[in-house]
Amino acid sequence: MIIQSVSYANFRNLRKVEFEPSESFTIIHGPNAAGKTNCVEGISLLTNGASFRHLAGGSDMIGPDGEAARVRQRLVGEKRLIDEECVIAPSKKTFVINGKNRRASECPKILPSVLFNPDDLLVVKGPASGRRDLVDAIGVQLSDAYRKVLRDYTRAVTQRNSLLKGEVFDGDVFESWTNALVAAGSTLYLYRQALVRRLVPYVDDAYRQLSHDESIVVEYRPFCGVLTDDRQRVVEAFHDILRERRQEEVARRTTVAGPHHDDIAMTIDGRAVRNFGSQGQQRTTILAIKMANAALVKDMLGYYPVFLLDDVMSELDNDRRRALFSLIDTGMQTIVTTANLDYFTQGERDRAKVLSIVDLKARGGSAS
Repeated sequence: MIIQSVSYANFRNLRKVEFEPSESFTIIHGPNAAGKTNCVEGISLLTNGASFRHLAGGSDMIGPDGEAARVRQRLVGEKRLIDEECVIAPSKKTFVINGKNRRASECPKILPSVLFNPDDLLVVKGPASGRRDLVDAIGVQLSDAYRKVLRDYTRAVTQRNSLLKGEVFDGDVFESWTNALVAAGSTLYLYRQALVRRLVPYVDDAYRQLSHDESIVVEYRPFCGVLTDDRQRVVEAFHDILRERRQEEVARRTTVAGPHHDDIAMTIDGRAVRNFGSQGQQRTTILAIKMANAALVKDMLGYYPVFLLDDVMSELDNDRRRALFSLIDTGMQTIVTTANLDYFTQGERDRAKVLSIVDLKARGGSAS
């Protein structure tokens, strides 16, 4: 399954833009703020059901030409044509697949995408929350069960924290949400642990190829300090920690233990990449995780995702750019944005479909 065509209407600064990406490699180039990232955002919206931008409410996606925005794409593959559309109003996004309203969560089941953008570079060296979010995004992409347990756990944390802030520290309601927290949290623990295990060999393989045989170790570091496949042990450890840290919870008015305090450790030669890794090692780490994400999607779902690289060429040196292109040259549909075509060799440009965002906007039509 690949994207055959994509179009935008009043989507941010894309008043009317259409293009047909290559089945393999497409480069969208142009100056900063011209709309390259908006192109990628629209594709991400229809392949993952959500924008990757942190402040991506409906109103900020709507351009100046009306009270709504639209993104459409046609998918082709497996002897099928699938039309997807997202209509964005100020307070609502409506997803339509082959003429029928659908939930946003159904989009990645048809064709998911893997995105790499400059903000991802902060995941490796930033707080643990970014690494948790990265792993959870992969889990949600691959499994409805993962999506559900993450939703249930997030709700339990929110409800329990609300009670703590209101100085409700016991009673039937508090115990009920504590039990819900432990139940969903223990399952989320097992899901995260299993997912990290599945990712590890893919990350290791991609990292070795990107770094010329340097190796990386990726490990799940759970909040409870216990590594086990026994759910009952996790439940017991979770309850023990909550009892031990009860006074801290009372003082801080927040839930102090649970998978929302997990971390994903990444080390090279026993040293944490986030603290001691060079910029090149940190960039290679996140890129290897993205490549691992794509490979895992292929193995689990049977087809590659769309690979989206938004304005990251300047963040990679020549060796890593060349290694990246050798890894993605496997039949995976890839769309890259850049402000500088010189980051690509002439051979890479010859193999790619090269589109100018300025020309696409001026044309207000299709480029095929």
